[in-house]
Amino acid sequence: MTQATETNPEFKAISWQRAGLIALIAAVCFNLAYAPARSGLLAFAIVGYVICLVQLARLRTTRQCFYVGLATGFACFAPQLGFFWNIFGAAAIALWLVLALWIALFVVLTHLAIVTLGLKRAAFLTPFFWTGLEYFRSELYYLKFSWLNVGYAFAELSFLPWTHLGVFGLGFLAAAFAACWLTLRREHFRKMTLIEWLVIVAVSMIALAVLFPAISRAFPRTNLVVVGIQLEFPESDKIAGALDKTLVIPVSSKRRSLALSTNVDLVVLPEYTLDGEPTRMEITDSTLVL
Repeated sequence: MTQATETNPEFKAISWQRAGLIALIAAVCFNLAYAPARSGLLAFAIVGYVICLVQLARLRTTRQCFYVGLATGFACFAPQLGFFWNIFGAAAIALWLVLALWIALFVVLTHLAIVTLGLKRAAFLTPFFWTGLEYFRSELYYLKFSWLNVGYAFAELSFLPWTHLGVFGLGFLAAAFAACWLTLRREHFRKMTLIEWLVIVAVSMIALAVLFPAISRAFPRTNLVVVGIQLEFPESDKIAGALDKTLVIPVSSKRRSLALSTNVDLVVLPEYTLDGEPTRMEITDSTLVL
């Protein structure tokens, strides 16, 4: 991996010490957003994670961006996917690195855009880099690792209006917000005192504490009935039979047979139930046909 030259006068590289601190903050924000016992507000820590990744793109060379981005991604994903070690043993390290690789690629692409195109153009392209890489790792290659992306952090806040954008839309918004910080210059903040910063943080926290319950009441959560079906490499007819039992209840009487639909909203099958795309399914009176 070659070194990138600082061809743009706007480019001001950050030191290793500052990059290490930013990487640490990114890992903390990520793990807070995905903490098992987190409150709803902690989901917003995922935005801080993306902001830190964008700032890591200000390292001096592409090599530094790649390795620091890789280490940051590893520190984020390995704790959350610790169960990989119980399943795969030492091979789990390779899987953690595969996920971390996408973070390293994002930091490198953003760095190259800053160096060659300038801060404003790079800020414009950053959310497209993020969404493209996130979509590719989730949908377009063999492993399809969609776990632990930005949008999933808001799973417990599905009642909020902007969550209807989907996981990729939320990722785009977070990256766009993070990219705005690239265009902010240090001199904009030099005149602000510590007290002024504390006031801004306090007001922001109070606003969130007041608005969050109000938004929760305005967008109430609806109950979702989910059923999981465990099948080990089944034939098509077994899949149809299992879904039929889940979705349709046959009721017999002296005169006729009836089929009553259950209240199941979502059926979850094992990851490798089907070898390819599912065929169209039709429900008849009491039979589910593939």
